[in-house]
Amino acid sequence: MELDDAILHLEESLSDEKKEWSCESCKQEHVQLLNWLKDYKSLIERPKAEWVYKKFDEDTGIANSCFCSRCGYPQGQVYLDFCAKCGADMR
Repeated sequence: MELDDAILHLEESLSDEKKEWSCESCKQEHVQLLNWLKDYKSLIERPKAEWVYKKFDEDTGIANSCFCSRCGYPQGQVYLDFCAKCGADMR
C-alpha cells in the first residue's frame, strides 16, 4: 500500500457514516493516524532549495548573509535545515 492509498483509505473509513467503530477511542486513533500520515506526506514533499552565501545583497542591502535560493529570504550566517519563510528543505 502506498502512502496516498493509506490516506485515502483512512479518509473513506472516517467519512463512512454507516461504519460502526468498536469504541470511540479506536475512531480517534484512526483520526490521529490520518493526521500523522498527512503531516509526513507534507514533509517528504517539501520543496528543495539551498542556502546561497552573498557578501552583499543589492536588493536587501544585507552583507555577509545566506539567502534561500527559492524565495530569497535572508537567513544570516547560520545554516538551518529549513527556510523560515517558505519552508524549503535545505538538507
